[in-house]
Amino acid sequence: MADALVTLFSAQGLPMRYSEANRWHYERHCALLAPMFAQLRDSFQGAVGENQSLIDTILNALSHRAHGLRQGHWRTTWPLLLHTLRDIDICSHPDVEFEPEPDPRQALDRYLDPPAPSG
Repeated sequence: MADALVTLFSAQGLPMRYSEANRWHYERHCALLAPMFAQLRDSFQGAVGENQSLIDTILNALSHRAHGLRQGHWRTTWPLLLHTLRDIDICSHPDVEFEPEPDPRQALDRYLDPPAPSG
């Protein structure tokens, strides 16, 4: 069975061909998402093992309660994680047209600090 090939384009507009992406492709080898992963790594304050995915580490570190997102780095890490996952989705499906989504920071703020009921 032949490997599936994916064509992406570098910042210079040159085609980059990769075999089917694996769990490490976007995190370690994709120049398009490198800045996003750097921001995510800088935001997350936990330790990431050498053979552990940053995304897995962040998801495993999530609090079991929503109020945990109010504390520490989560106000920046959570929205960055959502942006990163969306960018991975877009890169994984280059032929799909994605609908705009609300900014995760605004959604998180509305969830954690809902407006007071009027009346």
